[in-house]
Amino acid sequence: MLGKLIKYELMAEWKKYAMIFVGLVFLALSFLILNRGIGSLGDFLIVDLLSGLVIGAFILLCFAAFVMLFVFTTIRTYKNLFRDEGYLMHTLPVKPWEHIASKVIAFYVWSIATTIVVIISALIAIGDVSWIPMIAEEFKKVIAITELSDPGFTEFWNGLMWYMGICLILYPFLMQIYINFCLAVGSLFNTHKLIMAVVTFIGVNTVSQVISSIVMFITAGSQMFNEDAPAAVMLETMSSFYIFTAIFCIIIYGAMLWATNFIMNKKLNLE
Repeated sequence: MLGKLIKYELMAEWKKYAMIFVGLVFLALSFLILNRGIGSLGDFLIVDLLSGLVIGAFILLCFAAFVMLFVFTTIRTYKNLFRDEGYLMHTLPVKPWEHIASKVIAFYVWSIATTIVVIISALIAIGDVSWIPMIAEEFKKVIAITELSDPGFTEFWNGLMWYMGICLILYPFLMQIYINFCLAVGSLFNTHKLIMAVVTFIGVNTVSQVISSIVMFITAGSQMFNEDAPAAVMLETMSSFYIFTAIFCIIIYGAMLWATNFIMNKKLNLE
């Protein structure tokens, strides 16, 4: 049944995302034609103006695509599970966690799809990617030179890249868990459900940021503000912070999942 729910979630919103994806590719191709096609024939003011407008619209749509992804998912989850549609959805022979899982997985799939389309569209707009390997090679040389003067920098840099990569991969998954939790808490109130969901979002985020800042200060200490600290020292400091972040995420997002499932199973208020 979970598979059917996921399929239903993906099919329900695909037209909206398809329009965004088509818009991104269209703007990228338009810029490529104007900049490298017509623009190569000579300097034309109108072409330069159009190119500027198109690339500006493209950049805005790239950012808007992720914002709309967040908005579409939040609205759908709210209407589908915590408003009138919930009377139907919660009569299906599935458990609350399956509803949660279907929303999380669908959001993750659309996040990946949006990221891929944005990257491909950007490469189309650029038109020439031969410079990318050259920049990568120069960057490796900079890392190697820095390693000579500061042993341990390469290991520190690799650890930082792994941390950032894992965060980027997990972000859509964790964000949807966060959204579901806030909407579930908001549903407990008889009025102003969305406002209370927003208050919950801000409150949890504020508390988690304060805790993270305190732990960062404790683990890093004076090294936080010391730009000249050796990479080996920074690596040890950041390793402690990585461990804390992993444990903190498991606890807080695990608690959110449990609370959302509990509310949907025992305390659901659709009025």
